[in-house]
Amino acid sequence: MEKNRQIAAAVRMASCAALLLLLAVCGYAGASREETRRVSVPVVYETMTAQEISLRSMEETRLRLREEREREVQLLQRVIDDPAAGEQTAEQARQQMLQLTERMDSEARTQAALEYMGYTQVAVVCGAQSVSVIAPVWTAQEEQDRIRIIDAAAAQTRLPAEAVKIILSKK
Repeated sequence: MEKNRQIAAAVRMASCAALLLLLAVCGYAGASREETRRVSVPVVYETMTAQEISLRSMEETRLRLREEREREVQLLQRVIDDPAAGEQTAEQARQQMLQLTERMDSEARTQAALEYMGYTQVAVVCGAQSVSVIAPVWTAQEEQDRIRIIDAAAAQTRLPAEAVKIILSKK
């Protein structure tokens, strides 16, 4: 029972660390520069704008977040299915699974609403008491865009607007 708690705590810590690392990485690259990368033939180069770089990194961000959520679900499911886990531990894991699936549902609803509004290159991360919207700088440069993003996220998650944070990615 104690071992399952330690495993769950370790996975939560690893998840938090991975999300913080991901948020830090998203904020560091310069938004106005162009990068050159090699394409199949060594003599040919492709120039990518900051917007193209941002689009690729947002897809990677969403993929990493999805993978992290899947790992959390798998861990909780193992605890629930473990016959050695006590009834109290299994019940706590079921409660955590319920909270996690509710957050995942809120993330999906918010993501869909923002995409419908035209904000296609954003990633949404819901916590217990807050929601973060990761968006490229060029997506939310205008105050009107930021207000629309905050209002949509607050409406979809049923959290107050003050609980919504926009993280602008320079990548």
